[in-house]
Amino acid sequence: MVTTATLADVALKAGVSTATVSRFLSGTSAVAPATKAKVQQAMDELNYHPNRMARALRTQQTKQIGVVLPGFENQFFFELLLHIERAARERGFGVLIAGDHSLPECLHNLQSGGAVDGIILASSSWPKATPPKTTIPMVCIDRPLPGAHATFVSVDNVQGARTVAEHLLTRGATTFGLLTGPLSIPAAQERRAGFYQAVHGATVTEQEGDFTSQAGIDFVDALDQAHLPDAIFACNDLMAAGIVSRLQEHNLNTMVAGFDGITSATTLYPRITTLVQPQEKLARMAVDKLIQEIEETGTNRKRNKQQIYLPGRLRVGDTTKNNNKEHKQ
Repeated sequence: MVTTATLADVALKAGVSTATVSRFLSGTSAVAPATKAKVQQAMDELNYHPNRMARALRTQQTKQIGVVLPGFENQFFFELLLHIERAARERGFGVLIAGDHSLPECLHNLQSGGAVDGIILASSSWPKATPPKTTIPMVCIDRPLPGAHATFVSVDNVQGARTVAEHLLTRGATTFGLLTGPLSIPAAQERRAGFYQAVHGATVTEQEGDFTSQAGIDFVDALDQAHLPDAIFACNDLMAAGIVSRLQEHNLNTMVAGFDGITSATTLYPRITTLVQPQEKLARMAVDKLIQEIEETGTNRKRNKQQIYLPGRLRVGDTTKNNNKEHKQ
């Protein structure tokens, strides 16, 4: 008959008190690194897994974070999710994933069901005029939620887009194509503003896209292919990938840059020049701020809301290495 190890068994094997094992599991009190190692080794050898439901009843915490994604099509958010899960796990929290196809209903279910202690909301739009009611801590990534009293963490979109545009200028571009995201979205507005800050009075052919690769394909099809701009800036990597694909299909050449730094854009050939978002830092910042709010109570929780902007990093790929003007000569 197989017996299940208990917390007392772990304490006995590790040579520590049950209180020490409890502190280690809860993460609420300091435990010496050497003691942590002994407790973890004992848990591993005994195949001990703490009962989350029992602990939630005892501590009034589920040790679970809800992560709401804006759908499941954009690779950027899957990569961000991996960093969120890793950061949460290191802090002793699990992750529950949801899509925001019906955001009001999703938030209501997460908050009222008692399944999570807090929510990370990634780039989601609120469809109602009245602001959302939040009864548990919430942190927003990439896009603030209007009216919500929540900490907001994002890359500096304005500076990032300006950096990309300045790079294209140094490569000799004087005429540009600009494929924005949906201009109802703050991030798309900010990237557009940063781009124009750099190119000033240059000739720009602009079109509003939807952050999909098909939008990039459609943008190339709409251009005068006999007189392409010197460079095209797409406000995310999926649209940039669509642009590059269509240009190659028709054997056309112009410089292309994107925004986000998703893995496929920087590892597949041709590697796309892009503004790499600090995904790991964004994820860790969001997780740390959320857990801080979960552990706070009363006025401190209500007061400590922040807007945090982190710098991105330009990664030069193959798509801007060859100056388009030189290529045409």
